[in-house]
Amino acid sequence: MKGPDSGTAARRRFLGQMTGGLAAFAGLAAPGAAQPIVASLLDDHDAWMQLAQGEHRQIFHATSPGDGAPMLMARNFLDVYASAYGASPGHVSAVIGVHGSALPIGLNDAAWNKYELGKRISVNDPDTKEPAKRNVFAVGGPHSIDTVMGRGVVLLMCNVALKLTAGALARARSLAEGDVYDELRASLIPGAILVPGLVVALARAQEKGFTYVRAS
Repeated sequence: MKGPDSGTAARRRFLGQMTGGLAAFAGLAAPGAAQPIVASLLDDHDAWMQLAQGEHRQIFHATSPGDGAPMLMARNFLDVYASAYGASPGHVSAVIGVHGSALPIGLNDAAWNKYELGKRISVNDPDTKEPAKRNVFAVGGPHSIDTVMGRGVVLLMCNVALKLTAGALARARSLAEGDVYDELRASLIPGAILVPGLVVALARAQEKGFTYVRAS
């Protein structure tokens, strides 16, 4: 991972790159606004599948960040299909679905800092060697979120897990659960898609022909 200074610049580029196209797909954000796609606000909870086209579609199920394992596996999936099978990007799609301790993968630096998410899920910052106060998976390497999403990988966030996390954080800090939930939901990184329940999204994806792999 890169240091804090280079990470800030990379995050700004990531925000700028992701906002336009994804906001247009969602139809929810004002022009130029950095808004996450919130699938639970769409009439079709399966709308995210439109972003994962082609005959080879795989969903990686992550319950922990695994030192970036979900992103590594998604990258390998795309790379091997291209190098060994000659498949072009339009024919191969990867999806990462997160809940449990993997949920913070899709939250921004502000949420990581305020709620000490690195400490909560036992993830250290490679620069400070202390519990991370920023999303160390967001930018800065071949397995980072910005890199794989730049290659078309779709990131799904479980709303049930988000509510459970908000409840736990609220109780620990004597805060209103609804307020914490609203803040976390607003803290999704650009491009992350909030689905009503990941367990249902996984099932519906397989019904539509996606293959399934447990990533962590």
